[in-house]
Amino acid sequence: MNSRNIENLVNILKTLMAVVVSYAIAAVIIMLVSDMPQQAISSFSMGPFSTLRRFGNVIEGMIPIIFTGIGVSIMLSIRFFNLAVSGAFYMSAIIASAIALIPMSVGLHPIVGIFLGGITGAAICVLPALLKAKWGINEVVSALMFNFVATFIGSYILRFVLFDPMAGFMASRVFQDTVRLPLLIQGTRVHVGLILAGVVTVFAYIFLYHSKWGYSIRMTGMNKSFAIFSGIGVSWATIFATVIGGFIVGVGGASEMYGMFTRFQWTDLPTTGFDGVMVAAMARRNPALIPIAAFFLSYIRVGADIMARSSDVAQEIVAVIQAIIIMMIGAEALLAGLKKRAILKNSAKEVNV
Repeated sequence: MNSRNIENLVNILKTLMAVVVSYAIAAVIIMLVSDMPQQAISSFSMGPFSTLRRFGNVIEGMIPIIFTGIGVSIMLSIRFFNLAVSGAFYMSAIIASAIALIPMSVGLHPIVGIFLGGITGAAICVLPALLKAKWGINEVVSALMFNFVATFIGSYILRFVLFDPMAGFMASRVFQDTVRLPLLIQGTRVHVGLILAGVVTVFAYIFLYHSKWGYSIRMTGMNKSFAIFSGIGVSWATIFATVIGGFIVGVGGASEMYGMFTRFQWTDLPTTGFDGVMVAAMARRNPALIPIAAFFLSYIRVGADIMARSSDVAQEIVAVIQAIIIMMIGAEALLAGLKKRAILKNSAKEVNV
């Protein structure tokens, strides 16, 4: 076993430990607040496996999170914290919905819509990178601002371009049947987007760990000074990473529309972009682990929903689990950074002596 495999194994064990500890703390909280703790814990833990439809809900929920998680993991590999993924996911779904209203052939229709959704996601995610490369603007601030811009533009398009006055609520006109993604499992809404998510996962892993472009991205993220010394164009690597990551996020937004909906009806940003940040952190930016993290997040959400309907515990317990996992992962990263700085400081003193 080489050093990289050992490091990956250690990271997996750390994340699993965070998950187990958070789950245990959630169980303790349930026992303290519930009058029927055994039923609540059973529904929470085993409820998603109780029927095919419920397990299908888990798979349906994890599909869009895989796309956003993969996109975020590529951008985080270059240490670019791009929160514009939420706006990119939203706007790609809007553009894909507009394409879904245009008559087109069966095979071509979803391909065109998903591709244009990917282009939209890439265009939005690259904007904070361009601002940072040109003027040094912090990407966290600019990305959050672009989310607001995407929300208002999307709302305008929905209200004045796509709106169906006969719907009775804020929604677009009904999509053409030719754009629908086929179902994979009858009795559920699990669609072909799951296969596409698997293809994207394989591509992202090969891209990051077995290509020179991926090496440039990871090297820039690990040591920017060394990357510059090695002749890597740091600004271009950042822009390239955000384009690839944003395109994947956009593909996810379009696939979610075509697989799960018959018309566009989001009036605000979905949480899928922020979910992608969470699963990317859980997976330690490793694309191969993103589907596992996405499955876990979707699983506890479906389990919490079942628990809330069958016991006296609110489904907000999921927020407790998510918060504990993020705090544990964040604390580990903070301690690792402090350890690195302490070692460098001590080494500098030894050299001076």
